[in-house]
Amino acid sequence: MSVGRDSIVGFVIGGLSPAERTVMRNIARIGKTGSGFFTEEKLARRKELEGLDIHLMLRGLQSIGLVEQVHPGKGLWVATRLGKKVEHILEVEFQSEQYPRLKRFERR
Repeated sequence: MSVGRDSIVGFVIGGLSPAERTVMRNIARIGKTGSGFFTEEKLARRKELEGLDIHLMLRGLQSIGLVEQVHPGKGLWVATRLGKKVEHILEVEFQSEQYPRLKRFERR
């Protein structure tokens, strides 16, 4: 996968499963607190993530180093620095696929 970005970020994105990509994209979309925390419950309410074991997915992303658990009892999570880069890139790629830009200098 030639992403043309930081090699570590490209390597991490290349190793993510489609479900993990979807979770990371949704982490970028959900509302977070001022400090960047989000809850498993808020993530589980997303229609796109129905049928996924969110806790297990977040544990898998934690083992890669994309998210960290802030408070185990309350289910609070935060994206790491690498995770923020990955979620941003995945969201931009998704948006560009959904809404392709018109080519400005296309000859008619």
